[in-house]
Amino acid sequence: MLMDGLARVRHKDRISLRIIGEGDFSQSLKQMIQSLGLEGIVDFDNHSYPVHSIPERIADCNVGIVPLEISSVTNYALPLKLVEYISLGLPVMTVRNDAISYYLSEEDCIFFKWNDPCSLSAVLDRIAENPEALLHYRERSVALREGFSWTGEKRKYVALLRQLTGASRNN
Repeated sequence: MLMDGLARVRHKDRISLRIIGEGDFSQSLKQMIQSLGLEGIVDFDNHSYPVHSIPERIADCNVGIVPLEISSVTNYALPLKLVEYISLGLPVMTVRNDAISYYLSEEDCIFFKWNDPCSLSAVLDRIAENPEALLHYRERSVALREGFSWTGEKRKYVALLRQLTGASRNN
């Protein structure tokens, strides 16, 4: 879906995509990039890297895309990649599912329809035409990242465990 949407973008001269990682579908992805004529705008870095080096590898990116395919299982998933982008203060483009919609609104990230490549290309074209619009979403990611931090969540989790087990604060 991501590659099909990218192939439909009108402003290919203003868009580039970096994909980092390797896996079972690496060869298929390479072939898709080639068959759609996207070699000039898609940089497929087909390697695995230590997790601590990823922020440096995406430091020059303007937006993080999470193209989740919705199913009965993924409808209730909050993708870790989405939370990682937010923790880096990176604006996020993603699809709606129940979990994402629970935590994020139109003000927080840019949504596109998961099964509609034209929806994705329209969003990418809007960003290419008005890149300043990403500033709002960058500010939202920076504001949201504290809510997703482990420090705050750890306190809530420990309090919940104490409540459920009847343990006192001194235990």
